[in-house]
Amino acid sequence: MQIELVNIFQGLLILTGLVLVLCFTSNILRVILMTYWYPLLPMLLFCIRIPVGGSLDVIGRPVHQSYCDEALLYALGSFYVFVLFIWKLRREKVSMTTVNVSDNSRLLLCVILFVVAIIAYPRAFGVSDKRWNLLPGQWSVIYLVVNTLLILSLKKIKSISYFIHIGVLIITIKGGERVDSLMVLFLLASFQYDRESNLLKEIKLNRVKKIGMLAVIILGISVGYLRGGSTFNVYLLLHNLIAMHTVTDVIHIYFSSFDYVNTYGVNALPVVNQVFSLIPMHPWGGAGKVYNFTEILRNHIPNLGGGIFYSEGHLLLGRMGILMYGFIYALFVKVVIKYKNQYTASLMVLFIVLQLRIQWYGTVYYYTPVIVTILSIGVLNLVSKNKIKISET
Repeated sequence: MQIELVNIFQGLLILTGLVLVLCFTSNILRVILMTYWYPLLPMLLFCIRIPVGGSLDVIGRPVHQSYCDEALLYALGSFYVFVLFIWKLRREKVSMTTVNVSDNSRLLLCVILFVVAIIAYPRAFGVSDKRWNLLPGQWSVIYLVVNTLLILSLKKIKSISYFIHIGVLIITIKGGERVDSLMVLFLLASFQYDRESNLLKEIKLNRVKKIGMLAVIILGISVGYLRGGSTFNVYLLLHNLIAMHTVTDVIHIYFSSFDYVNTYGVNALPVVNQVFSLIPMHPWGGAGKVYNFTEILRNHIPNLGGGIFYSEGHLLLGRMGILMYGFIYALFVKVVIKYKNQYTASLMVLFIVLQLRIQWYGTVYYYTPVIVTILSIGVLNLVSKNKIKISET
């Protein structure tokens, strides 16, 4: 361990950042902020030469040590820019417009979710050795879309559809597909339908819900090890709480952007990836494609995929891009919270459900589910209007 004055300053900023997160009343906003804040801790551990594991140690330790302090300071800057621009929301709670779906239709959506979950994650349900996609197609996207519709149409907690929905999520999590389903469970626990305003309103998590969520999180962490054939114990749980391997892998990619920009300068090609990611299945859009920032950095220093989302801003705009992405993220949060309609509600649900993927893997994971969900809500509204016209005649 080697601690310098700059590391003490960084540590104080990280601790202050955590205090600021706790100043927010909304658990939804706290989750967004904690996702932003969490990578700062493993970054600091790396800078003071404490082993953190993952590719950050295995590949990055010989490469990143010379500029990791600078990288951490800019990451802190991005976090504080984000906090500054959403600070006025610290006493607000989130509410969302509902989608009108009958009880029978919700039950049908649950059946569809169950079938889609089996196809999207066959190994989790024990029907195949394949982890993903029993059939060709973007089934994980459909899984997200159906979950979003079920959340936005939630009106009765004590209903068959509600318990079926939770059951599908638990099976999926237990089978090893954790991130998205964990966040859906969190949303189900966090909102309650208000009949007077016709809104889903964020509620305070009671003790039972908090214990339940903690148990599901521990389950989610443990199945990651059990899925790979490893044992799971208290030490591994604590290590994951401090320096999750997934996060150290994406920090490695963020640090790699410094070596890339220092060597080659900025690169505008990720813009191409962003634009064509708006077109589902386009060969130039989405993750794993040639113009994605992760792939550009992989060609420079090997990585396991993903990458903290502001790594892309660094490639595009240099150091100021890291701060700029914090501002853009804050602006988006303020917009989806302020404007109340079914479409901004779907943006919010998917934004929360995909929060870990968006921040730790890149924003392109967000686009296709949003497009398909908005189209689905449009179809549901059209069907509903036609039913009303037929009943009136």
